[in-house]
Amino acid sequence: RAKVDLTIALLEAMRLGVPVVTLDEGPLRDLEGVLRVPSADPGALAGAAVALAKNDELRARLVAEARGAISRRFDASVVAGAYELIYDSLRPGASRKAKLDGV
Repeated sequence: RAKVDLTIALLEAMRLGVPVVTLDEGPLRDLEGVLRVPSADPGALAGAAVALAKNDELRARLVAEARGAISRRFDASVVAGAYELIYDSLRPGASRKAKLDGV
């Protein structure tokens, strides 16, 4: 449960314009708009934090990319559509399986 809560908190922060540094593994590894660092490299994490603190352009680019990615993947209408596909695929007599690519 803690991983889900942390992921949601990071997504909410990103939506509000907070640039995020994340590891190159885990739930945010494929999301646009994050600065990824190797999981076994604490120096890379520190370097990424310093880079964000010093580089206004990098922060602005990451924030814009993150907001776009979150809107495309987690907007209420997108999530509702994904649930609809799942429910449709489970309906008795459904003639097609849900296509969940990109969800």
